[in-house]
Amino acid sequence: MIWKKGLGIGLIFAGFYIAFTADTFTVAIIGARKENLLGWVGLFLLIIGMFLVLTSRNTRYTLKSLDSILEDVEGDSDAVIVLDSSGIIDYEMNLGDILSKFRGRIYVPKAVEREIRRDKTLMNKLRGYGKIKTLSPDEEPERYEELQKLSRERLEKTRKHQDYLVLKRIIGKGVVPKGVSDRELSRYERMEEEIERRLRDKGYELNKKNKLSMLEKNYRVSKGDVEVLTTALYNVAHKRQTRILAYDSHIKDATEDLIREFPSLKKHLKYLDYREYQEAA
Repeated sequence: MIWKKGLGIGLIFAGFYIAFTADTFTVAIIGARKENLLGWVGLFLLIIGMFLVLTSRNTRYTLKSLDSILEDVEGDSDAVIVLDSSGIIDYEMNLGDILSKFRGRIYVPKAVEREIRRDKTLMNKLRGYGKIKTLSPDEEPERYEELQKLSRERLEKTRKHQDYLVLKRIIGKGVVPKGVSDRELSRYERMEEEIERRLRDKGYELNKKNKLSMLEKNYRVSKGDVEVLTTALYNVAHKRQTRILAYDSHIKDATEDLIREFPSLKKHLKYLDYREYQEAA
């Protein structure tokens, strides 16, 4: 597990530091001075740390069977599936087998379609299962506008988007907003390090412009997020069983927040959390 490996590495460093900064480190136990005991403590921590690292396992995720996560609505002729780009890409290999059962009831918002349009094979596969629906603002303009506004508001309240706003100030202006604790600042620094790692992996220069671009791409609420949630709420308003197939913390948190505030939504709306994490063998 990740936490186990991290703890092990931390103990190794602590063990090295304690063991090699003790003034005297002998094998004498009886009558040992304070430095001797510190040396043994360091060695003990070093051994424990190495044990944790060697016995820790990496985690991986597996995808739940689409059969199992959609079985509760499979026989419902009015049920609809709203697809986000993450759900489409993750289930590319077996998407058609299940979605063929929902022919003509699959919604792919325009913004999501634009995200995956470059993959012609995937787009052709989707279109092969009947007309892919896109919710048009012209159908019920007032209701659409109301639901779109609600969706954006809830999505922008999610922790991930709030992190985006704080990091944007830290990276862009070098300013830490008032009220950010030392613990929170440490978390933001780790997030910035992760952004830098992604840039290095892609071979990009570590400058402010590229960091802000990567931040926006990975943390800001996207137009696709808003359209996915708006489309789902529109169908719920028409009393249809609605399932959101996605892997997106913005959409997940906003959906769960809405259900907590309006419990009646639970009857028709469900975000499909389709990844299962487990230790690698």
